[in-house]
Amino acid sequence: METQTTTPPQDKGNNRDKNSEENGVATHDATFSHEDSVNGSSLNGRSVNGDIVDNQKDSVNQLEFDPSIPERLLPKLPTFPMAVGWRTVYDEETQNSYNIPLTLRDILFPTEDDVGAVYMSHGLNHDELLTDISERMRLARGKDNWYFPKDVLMIWDVSAVPPVSPDISAIPDVEALDKEGKDSFGIGRDGPVPAAVIEVTSKSTRHIDFGIKPDTYAAAGVSEYLIVDIRNPVSEPWQLHGYRLDKSPYYQTITPDEEGGIILQSLDIRFVPIARTRIDLFDATTGERLRSAEEFEELAEAEAARADAADATIETLMARIRELEANQ
Repeated sequence: METQTTTPPQDKGNNRDKNSEENGVATHDATFSHEDSVNGSSLNGRSVNGDIVDNQKDSVNQLEFDPSIPERLLPKLPTFPMAVGWRTVYDEETQNSYNIPLTLRDILFPTEDDVGAVYMSHGLNHDELLTDISERMRLARGKDNWYFPKDVLMIWDVSAVPPVSPDISAIPDVEALDKEGKDSFGIGRDGPVPAAVIEVTSKSTRHIDFGIKPDTYAAAGVSEYLIVDIRNPVSEPWQLHGYRLDKSPYYQTITPDEEGGIILQSLDIRFVPIARTRIDLFDATTGERLRSAEEFEELAEAEAARADAADATIETLMARIRELEANQ
């Protein structure tokens, strides 16, 4: 598929200053104070890194900052509303656990200590879509020793590249690894660099998926990067944005086909957005649609029902034969 070097699409409505936009990094609204940031109720309708925060729309936004949190536990940097996520911290002095709002550093640069302690709210569509995509990939390619962890911290073999937790990583040649309950994946320690990573956009991290992550993944040696943009204008179908390492140190943009589909060559899988409902996956060589576990189960039940019907028909015919023989 043809590739060309382009810049990622800008988040419509994003409020970034010119220098930050050129560097792919979003900036905070300069009017935010620390008190505003940790108190979600004062942020209705205001912009956080280009995203509109409306505490009345999302049920998760009803989470409130706990004023009983000791001041010494609060981050020194400005924080996001609790609707975006939080870090659970146990305080030895009070012997209580507190949910601490996240900073931009927490979101951009996770560490192994964050695993199990940091929660980020992405939304129902985001999580259901991730589960569906990763399941179809696993059922189609898992038997070939592919590993598709979701939201597992990648610790690169290049120390200068910060760890990242991709929504889905596609890692080849992983056979002996104990995959159950794994919270981090060390490149070299546990297996090779992911051949591809997939990010599904959410309100709080869309600018990161298009901003710093392409350069991060390219620097780490990830061959292909796919963004499933479900935060694009609601009048349009979900959009796929693909990137591939070729001869340039930077990613080149993969041109979508007529249906908006993109092929990840490393997986031989074609991804196609279907309106704003789902992402269909196809074997890029055979064109066969990749099924989910539920679809395989439905297919097996249909086959079993057909087999039962055939057995019943045979039994009816045998009974009729016996009846005819008895009347001769």
